[in-house]
Amino acid sequence: MIKKKGKTGTCRMNNRFWADLLAFIEERKVIPVLGRELITISEGEQEIPLYRAVAEALLEEYDLVAGEDVILRPSQELNDAVAALEQRGELVQDLYRPVNDLLQEFMEKTHAAADVLRDLAAIRNFDLFITTTFDDLLVTTLDEVRYSGMKSTDRVVYAPNLTPKDRRDIPEDPRDSNYQAVFYLFGRACSSPLYAIHDEDTLEFVYTLLTRSSAVPERMLSEVLNRNLLLIGCNFSDWLSRFFIRLSNEERLGNKRIKKEFLVGEGMPQNEGLTVFLGRFSKNSRIYPCNAKNFIHELSRRWQERHPIGEALYASEEIISTGEIFISYSRTDIAAAKRLNEELHNEFGAGIIWFDKGQIRGGDKYENKIMNAIDRCKLFLPLISLNTESRDEAFFRKEWYAAAQRDKGIQGRKFIIPVVIDAQWDGKASLYNLIPSRFTTCDYAHAPDGHMNEKFRETIRHEIRNLRRGR
Repeated sequence: MIKKKGKTGTCRMNNRFWADLLAFIEERKVIPVLGRELITISEGEQEIPLYRAVAEALLEEYDLVAGEDVILRPSQELNDAVAALEQRGELVQDLYRPVNDLLQEFMEKTHAAADVLRDLAAIRNFDLFITTTFDDLLVTTLDEVRYSGMKSTDRVVYAPNLTPKDRRDIPEDPRDSNYQAVFYLFGRACSSPLYAIHDEDTLEFVYTLLTRSSAVPERMLSEVLNRNLLLIGCNFSDWLSRFFIRLSNEERLGNKRIKKEFLVGEGMPQNEGLTVFLGRFSKNSRIYPCNAKNFIHELSRRWQERHPIGEALYASEEIISTGEIFISYSRTDIAAAKRLNEELHNEFGAGIIWFDKGQIRGGDKYENKIMNAIDRCKLFLPLISLNTESRDEAFFRKEWYAAAQRDKGIQGRKFIIPVVIDAQWDGKASLYNLIPSRFTTCDYAHAPDGHMNEKFRETIRHEIRNLRRGR
């Protein structure tokens, strides 16, 4: 089924399209595949594609001028630049380092891209992503939006010549936890030839995927084969589009299959050969000519209408201010602390948690900043475990002491909620002795390995309601 309705640049999909897509996303049956159309940089009052800027700067380093010495085609700019330099006698293997260096320089100018990626990252039912670019913008944006800047998103990088020690794959069932990952389909930028900068690179990546070489992350590929794909701004060439769609299906495209592909982008209407091919042989591949950024903004708007932040808890009230809940933990329990932070964000909305991995920046006087946060927070959650029992001297003990002192002056509401994170716990606080005496007067909560149980969730919900009412 090929959709041509609406002008390029607008997003005039019908309600059935949005209902289908949103339902698939709610069931976690969609993997977004992101292309270069999404990523632009600001040049004065204009926005230009990031990879065009890289291609032009690369040519300039070798004394060539884009548009005069070399014609750069839309969505093919870097390939055209590399091909021109190769024809002039430059060694292609020597170009990966300067391309990487230029990319890193331009990354700071990608504010427009970051905005649209933040909208996408806020749709938390997206847990697996595919990027067809080789920058880190998607990963850093996911970490910023979902983990307050902590490095928590898994990078699954694919390259035909990737060494065994650098190969990664996703867990057997990524939906069992708050796991999220970005699959770098054409490699990740570095100084070595481990990412695709021209068409022959791209061909080799696709070929080794088709032949299932040892470098292929099989579990990630299995998810690609079994979920619907939402391709946004992926202006692939005709041949690559056909290969990618076929590669992402276990059966022939012409068969009656359940899986769908949604292709969104401004370059779609120009690819008439692909449009005709899919119309004849792949009825479940649907093309929507639309500006990729506009599409994501509209998708985000519709998703938020269905899932407003804190809807069940806050109704029409405002969310409490930033940093009201402070998580205190031993560095040996960082994994559990990250999980709890994420679950609290998912349940109660971004911004209410104070978590040092996201709040402290380079150059900060971290001790002063932490103690000020403890003085201001409304709930203090010390994470207690056998790990904390084994450390009689650590910075988290200063946090616990400061919170215990402050608690002496608080009446009429809870301030400290000790949280036991050991999976095996019999409910007896006496198991933990190296804690401030003030903690022993509090009701303990249980979050095995950082996962909230329903009783703990309801406790936090109740306390936030009380804070909202000013009690």
